[in-house]
Amino acid sequence: MSDVYLSREQNRYAQVSPGSIYESQVGALVERNIASIFPDYFGKRYEPYLRTAAGDVQPDIVLLRRDFTGWALVEIEDEGHPFRRHILPQVSKMTYAEADEKLIAATQEKLCPIEPIARVEEAMSRRPRVFLVVHGSSARFQSELETLGVDPIDIDIHESTTQPNEYVLSVRDRTTVLTDLNIFASRSRNPITKFFWTIPSVELANALRGKDRVEVNFAQSRSMWNAVYSDDGLILRQPSDLSLAGSIVTAKVFLNEESSAIFLVP
Repeated sequence: MSDVYLSREQNRYAQVSPGSIYESQVGALVERNIASIFPDYFGKRYEPYLRTAAGDVQPDIVLLRRDFTGWALVEIEDEGHPFRRHILPQVSKMTYAEADEKLIAATQEKLCPIEPIARVEEAMSRRPRVFLVVHGSSARFQSELETLGVDPIDIDIHESTTQPNEYVLSVRDRTTVLTDLNIFASRSRNPITKFFWTIPSVELANALRGKDRVEVNFAQSRSMWNAVYSDDGLILRQPSDLSLAGSIVTAKVFLNEESSAIFLVP
């Protein structure tokens, strides 16, 4: 699980909450770290105006594979942005993108002016791969992205506590090495509070404290649940659209310490 603070060369960096810095700042950090985030590609923040069969769209970053066998478009978002009204339409349109002569020429000029145009044209002759970089978590709309074939990349950002405008960007490790917490969560049987789960673990509450929303894997779904903390542990509010799991009233609790995601296993 990522700490609230990171240490780097004896300096401390505090975690930046999604939405607390401008999207343009996030975009600049992503561009600065393209080689690390997208090791098979090179590129830059270049926002071409694309006309697609699904509508017009402007990606934040254009990438070319280092071996010129393909290309990619990148959309950068904050986890708090409306998914179905804003993020989904954007990335959906990008999956329909095709490169015309104007786009190929502009991409060569901005990304690799010393390369022959034929190499760029070959790379962009295929449908682009689409990446969605999210400051925060993309878990609540994972299934829609999988259906579209869009690759989500979740990032955390930390800011220096002593040097203004100095940031560290890290890609979230979403490996599923789970820790058995040896506790059980229980759902309220009261019809009024039937979506509330109680987890009696002060240790878990302290580990997650400060997060208003927590990623929970439950009933073959992955989504963000609202969290409330108490002296005895925490209470999670199950989204109402998971009411199909209403017959489940207890579940064992596991924690992915890399992503801070909770797994409830009936």
